[in-house]
Amino acid sequence: MSGSWRVALRLARRDIAAHRRRSFLTACLIGLPVLFAGVYTALVMGPSDLAFAIALYLPIMLLIVLLAIPAFGVTARSRRDEHALLESTGGTRTDVRHTITAVGLVTGLLGVAGGLALAVPGWIAMVALINRLDEDQEIVVSLGDLALWPLLALFAVGSSVVAALITAATLPGESGRRDAPPRRRWLVLGIGLAVLGALGIDSSSSDSMWIAGWTTLLGAGIALVTPTLVHLASRVATTLPLAARLAARDADRHRMRTAPAIAAVMAGVAAVTALGIGSFSDNLDRRTESVMYQFPVGTVTMYGESPDALEAAARDAATHGVAILPIGTTGDDEYVSVEYTFASDVSGLQFDNPQFDVVIADADTVQGWGVSLAPQEAAALDSGRALAGPTVAVRDGRIDATLESMDSEVSGSGTPLVIPALPADLGGEPVPDGVRSQLARVVIPPDLARSLGVESVATSAVADRRGPAPTDDQVAALEALPGVAVEVQQEARFASYRLVFILLTLLGVGVVGLATATAVALARLDGREDAATLVSVGARPSTARWSAAAAALLIGGVGSLLGLLVGVIPGVRAATSMTGGYGEAFVAIPWTLLATVGVAIPLVVAGIAFAIAPVRPEQASASLR
Repeated sequence: MSGSWRVALRLARRDIAAHRRRSFLTACLIGLPVLFAGVYTALVMGPSDLAFAIALYLPIMLLIVLLAIPAFGVTARSRRDEHALLESTGGTRTDVRHTITAVGLVTGLLGVAGGLALAVPGWIAMVALINRLDEDQEIVVSLGDLALWPLLALFAVGSSVVAALITAATLPGESGRRDAPPRRRWLVLGIGLAVLGALGIDSSSSDSMWIAGWTTLLGAGIALVTPTLVHLASRVATTLPLAARLAARDADRHRMRTAPAIAAVMAGVAAVTALGIGSFSDNLDRRTESVMYQFPVGTVTMYGESPDALEAAARDAATHGVAILPIGTTGDDEYVSVEYTFASDVSGLQFDNPQFDVVIADADTVQGWGVSLAPQEAAALDSGRALAGPTVAVRDGRIDATLESMDSEVSGSGTPLVIPALPADLGGEPVPDGVRSQLARVVIPPDLARSLGVESVATSAVADRRGPAPTDDQVAALEALPGVAVEVQQEARFASYRLVFILLTLLGVGVVGLATATAVALARLDGREDAATLVSVGARPSTARWSAAAAALLIGGVGSLLGLLVGVIPGVRAATSMTGGYGEAFVAIPWTLLATVGVAIPLVVAGIAFAIAPVRPEQASASLR
C-alpha cells in the first residue's frame, strides 16, 4: 500500500471517530439495504441461485450508491478546510480524493458488517415465525443458506466506494461555492438510459436477471435527470410561500446533495412498488390457479369403500337427521372424455380426477349439492339434456365426447358419444378468494347416461346443502359409521405466503422511510449554517420549521413520485410474466401499499422534520458529532 493510501486510511479512521453520529447515519444507509437483502437471500435463495441473486443485488447496489453520495458529500464539505491544508502542505487533489474514497471504504465495511450482523437474528426470527404459523412445512436453519452473503457484502462495499469516488470527483473546490448548473449532456444521457431501460423491460423475456438489469438502467437514467428536475423545481417555487422557496433554493444550490437523496428515495420506492405489484399479482394468481374447491367451504362429504357401503351409510345418516345425496360417476374402469376450452374470464380450476369431470345426477340432486340452477338449466336436466360448464366446448347444442377405458394409452380411441347439452355456469356457492366452486365440468341426467351406455356408480355423497349444515355432533356420528370416510371442506390457507409477503413489504417500506429520514437529516446538517443565519436575523420559529418540512417533502415527495412511476414498469412486466398460467395474464395493484409508500411516508417524514427543526441559534449552529 502506498504512503498516500496509508495517510488516507488514517485520516478516514480519525474522521469517522470524530463524527460518530454522522458516520453512524451513513453506515445505516448502507446497512439497511444489506439487512433487507441478507434476510431475503437467506430465506429464498441457495448457492445455485447466483443469477437471481445478482438480479436482486444490482438495484440494491444502485440504491446504496444514491444513498451514500449525499452522506459522503456532507462529510467532504465539512472537512474542506483540512483538505485545503493537505493541499497547501504538498498534497495533491488525488490525495484528497484518496481520503474521501478511504472514508467510503471504511464506512462501507462498517455498514455491511452491521447489516449482516442484524440479518442473522432477523433471518432466524423469520424462520421461527414461519414454522410456527405454517404447520405444513418445516424450514431448517442452515449455514448453507448464507452462501451468497459474501457476494452481497462485495456488492455493498463496492457500491460505497463508488459513491465516495463520485463524491470526490464532483466536490466543489472552494468553500461556499454552489454546485455547478446541471449539464445538458447528463440530461440527454439520462433520458436516453431511461428510455432504453423502459424499452428493454418491455421487450425482454421473463428472465428476472434481464428485468433487474434493465430496471437498474432505467433507475440510473432517472437519477441523471434528477439534478435538472431539482433546478426546475427551484424555478417553479418562486411563486410559493417563503418556506417552500427557501427549501427549493437550498436544494438547487446543493444539487449534488439533494439530487442523489431524491434518486435514492426513488430507487427504494421503485423497488417496493415493483416488488409489491409483482408479488401481489402472483399471490392472486396462485389463489385462482392452485386452489380447487371441489365443494363449497363447509360441505360434508362422504366417501364409501363400495357403492353398497355408501348406500348403507346414507340410510344410517338419515336416522341422525342428515340427508345424503349420492354423486354418480362412471365405473372404475371407464370415464367420459370431453373437449375443454378456457375462456378469458374463467379461473383456472384444476380437476385431478377425470371421473369427477363428468357426474351423473338429476336436477334435484344437483341443487342439493349447493349448485344454483336457472329454471332453463333445471328443465334441461329434467328433459334429458346435459349441462356443460364454462370450460367445456359446446357446438350446435351438443358435446363431442368419447367413452374411454382407464387402461387406454391413446386419448380419443374410445367409443364416440354425442351428448345433447346446454351451456351452464355450474358455479356453486361463493368461496374465499373469488374462486367459484364447481362440482364437475359436465352433469348428465341418469336417463341420458343409460341411453348412452354410461354406467353410473356412486361411491361419494354430499350432505344436502339446502338445509341446515350438519352440527359437530352429527358430523361425529357420520364419522363413526362403518365403511365410509367423512370430510369437511376447509378453506385453503396461505398463512406462510401472506406472512412473508406482508413482512417483506413492511421491511421494504421501513427501508424507504428510514432512508428518507436519514437523507433529510444529512441535508439539514449540511445546511445548518443557513438555518442558524435564518434564526439569528429574527425569523419566526415557524419559518424554520416549515422550511425544514418543505425540504423533507421535496426530497421524500419528489423521490416517491418518481419511484412510483419507475416501479410500475418492471412491476407490470413481472406481473404479466408470472400470471396467466390458465388464461390471460393480469396485473393486480396493491393500492394500500402504494399509498403508504408514495403519500404517507413522505408526509410523516416532513412532519418529523417540522417537529425537530432548530428554532434557536445555538440549536441551528450545533455540530452533529
